[in-house]
Amino acid sequence: MSSLSGQTIDSYELLEVLGNGGMGIVYKARDTVLDRVVAIKIMDAELAIDTCFQQRFQSEAKALARLKNQHIVSIYTMRETDAGFCIVMEYIEGVTLEQYLRAEGRVRFDVAMRFCGQMLEALEHAHGEGIIHRDIKPANVMLDCDGKIKITDFGLAKFQTLSGMTRTGSAIGTIQYMSPEQVNGETADQRSDIWSIGVLMYKMLTGKLPFQHEYYAAMAYSITNEDPVHVRRRAPDVPDALARIVSKCLEKKPNNRYQNASEMHRDVRALMQNEAAAQPGIGRLPGDRWRTLLHSKQKIYS
Repeated sequence: MSSLSGQTIDSYELLEVLGNGGMGIVYKARDTVLDRVVAIKIMDAELAIDTCFQQRFQSEAKALARLKNQHIVSIYTMRETDAGFCIVMEYIEGVTLEQYLRAEGRVRFDVAMRFCGQMLEALEHAHGEGIIHRDIKPANVMLDCDGKIKITDFGLAKFQTLSGMTRTGSAIGTIQYMSPEQVNGETADQRSDIWSIGVLMYKMLTGKLPFQHEYYAAMAYSITNEDPVHVRRRAPDVPDALARIVSKCLEKKPNNRYQNASEMHRDVRALMQNEAAAQPGIGRLPGDRWRTLLHSKQKIYS
């Protein structure tokens, strides 16, 4: 799909490309009616003729429209234009967690807990609305100018209350962050998002993924059959309690994981309070590099 930067669609002037996701391009745009900056995701024209992709694109809009939380990107509207299906949403001035991790390599355990707590707050809300994200990964997590987490891209979201929304027998998601049940094409529920949070936490704490292979088949086998290297072997400074939280997220069987985001959030919050009591002022983002990242022009929506 070629760039439409510089063109105007309806009342939106497309300013620049923010990112190219699996279902379309996201632009930074100016709403000429309300005079505000927004982000617009335009569905790839080649995919628009596929009813399955249309349903997935529209499901993202419906999912976001139902979610009202400070850690979830807000949607303004969805419409069909000459350029195709469009979702108009909140524009986040910031960087992706992927960019942040690329610059940092790994982050301090207290900062990782801060990010995790905010992501879990977002998932508590989404899961409470019966919506499973199914593609939690660093590229789908934004950090705004205040260092606050915003989860985006609900394009693979599943409505628990609707039958037939999810195709069975096929893996949906990003392989490195997919749960064993997703890899096997089985039904994903809120515990699948918990697994993905565990992978993301592992990545933040150690700078590495718990499962990493060059080929899809090898990755799938590792996720479903092998145990990752323990967090503290790669990052000895991580508290035992936090390492146990991550390990519980990465249990192969969903019944052995945290059963919901609230349960995990409770443990993370308690650990944060204990660490804060022992070390007042922890959890703040490192200043210089954070400011450098924020002033960069690499702002991505997936």
